[in-house]
Amino acid sequence: MALGEVYTVALFVLMLITPGFQYDGDLDARTALFHDLFNDYDKDVLPTGSFNDNNNTIILPVNVSFGLGINEIGDVDINGGTISATVFWQMSWEDRRLEWEYEQYNDILAIIVPISKIWKPDIAIFNGESHILIDEPTAKLSSTGRVDYSPPYQMKTSYIPDLRYFPYDEQVCRYKFGSWAYSGNYINLTLMDETYPVLFNDFWTPNKWTVVNTWARRNAIRYACCNSLYYDAVFFIKIKRRQASFYGSCVVIPSILVTLMTLLVFGLPPASQEKMTLNMTILLCQIIFMWMIFTTVSQPTILSSYLLFSIFMVTLAISETTIVYNVYHRHGPMLPIVRKIFLDVLARPLCLASHKMLSYEGRSRSSQKRERCQEDGFKGDEMQMNGNDNVLKIAREQVEQNPIFFLSLFSYVLICERKP
Repeated sequence: MALGEVYTVALFVLMLITPGFQYDGDLDARTALFHDLFNDYDKDVLPTGSFNDNNNTIILPVNVSFGLGINEIGDVDINGGTISATVFWQMSWEDRRLEWEYEQYNDILAIIVPISKIWKPDIAIFNGESHILIDEPTAKLSSTGRVDYSPPYQMKTSYIPDLRYFPYDEQVCRYKFGSWAYSGNYINLTLMDETYPVLFNDFWTPNKWTVVNTWARRNAIRYACCNSLYYDAVFFIKIKRRQASFYGSCVVIPSILVTLMTLLVFGLPPASQEKMTLNMTILLCQIIFMWMIFTTVSQPTILSSYLLFSIFMVTLAISETTIVYNVYHRHGPMLPIVRKIFLDVLARPLCLASHKMLSYEGRSRSSQKRERCQEDGFKGDEMQMNGNDNVLKIAREQVEQNPIFFLSLFSYVLICERKP
């Protein structure tokens, strides 16, 4: 026997004993199975069941189990309240018209068919829009009549943003699914897995959001237009920022430190010309931080309220500095009513020297100066004015040495009010 004939015989024997070379028989079985399943199959008819109860036909609804899987979280618009994600729907139901005896078809337990050839439930998302990512989605048919369908979708849904705790906020996104036309009498929508309703098998999140928690619930709603119940499945996904520490180190902590610098303004002496410069620098920094927050979010937050309050306090500090400069460089007698109120009545609560002490020290110093002025030939009116200046100088010293800066300064401004 020639060598070529030996190779031909060996190849023929190998084809007979190898299961992989029995493809022609399996192909014939699949062809026959497809012909038997879809010869008289009508995909527009619901695969509902029925039974007779006292000569009454009771229709059994189609039990559709629904689940959700997330592959990627895309863009999250916290101002517009929208979120885009790449997901896949998990649906399974039973269609008794698609059952077969697998022993008769070369032990074929399941086949893959285009979803366009069989009936599928009209499940839709209620609070957004979805676009399927493949042109010809397929479904898996089992010999028991079970249908498994998991198409991939690109979805964009709406939610209510909560930005009170920005940048440490957590957003809860809601996905509501249900039958668009059929009531619960025809389609009974249930959760595929109540313990783990959302799958993250191939989850990938390259952006700044990550998933914290998920849960789901099944609702039965009776709308005003209809008497039957409609079932829906609502999935909740809680997400948070992955870069919250960035905002904390670049916005939150610097704004707090800049606000604390406002206290340094009250420690500078009135003669210093840098009080106003420091105030204006702090105000400019706070406005920049506020602009950064407002360009990111469009809702009131605790951080923006804090910055607004800080700007208000810095504005008061600038007003106080202006008054201090005005008082420090002005001279003149005080009103009697102001002297009575702040040096007699409010002197002790404001930790100021009393009216008698100021008057006594002022008179004692003025009397000594009067003697010197008489020797130099000054008149009594000028001596009296110098005595009042001494009183103001003593009051100014009391204000500068008082630890209660704001109250003492406020009282000092009123004390030194010029007489009309």
